[in-house]
Amino acid sequence: MKRVQMRRIRTAVMCIAAGLLCAGNAYAAEDLRGTCYEIFVGSFYDSDGDGTGDLRGVTEKLDYINDGNPDTWEDLGCDMIWLMPVFPS
Repeated sequence: MKRVQMRRIRTAVMCIAAGLLCAGNAYAAEDLRGTCYEIFVGSFYDSDGDGTGDLRGVTEKLDYINDGNPDTWEDLGCDMIWLMPVFPS
């Protein structure tokens, strides 16, 4: 495996681990239940018209995933987002 790819993988794993540690400190275990929406960034939403989904496209559609209002039905009502890798494998 190329050195750059290994560096990206290590960075992604460290970010995930840091996120889990932060979540574990902020919430009790029983509060970590919810609905997770998995996003394949490259195919989710293309914001600039180049044919490939991008992170800006994800941020433009956050209200579709959860608009922050529990009284509406226009969103999916997801509590978490799981982003798949965004670099070519």
